[in-house]
Amino acid sequence: MIVSERTQYRRNVAVVMGGFVPYAFALYVMAYLGRASLWKQITSTFTIGGLIFGVFWLLIGYWMLHSFWIVTELGNSRQIPG
Repeated sequence: MIVSERTQYRRNVAVVMGGFVPYAFALYVMAYLGRASLWKQITSTFTIGGLIFGVFWLLIGYWMLHSFWIVTELGNSRQIPG
């Protein structure tokens, strides 16, 4: 009985941790591709293409985070019986 409880616990932890993968990826897109690109444009060489690149990835990362938040809120709003 204890072995099956541990297996169930590990499975639940894996599912919960798996939910952080899209969140972490969206933060990576926003922080590394978006913000770092904009910071490079401000501090060293300024190009319009680099500015567009940074803003584009910043917006895409925000859109991914917002979509992930909407999906999780929809899942939380369901009434779970019992």
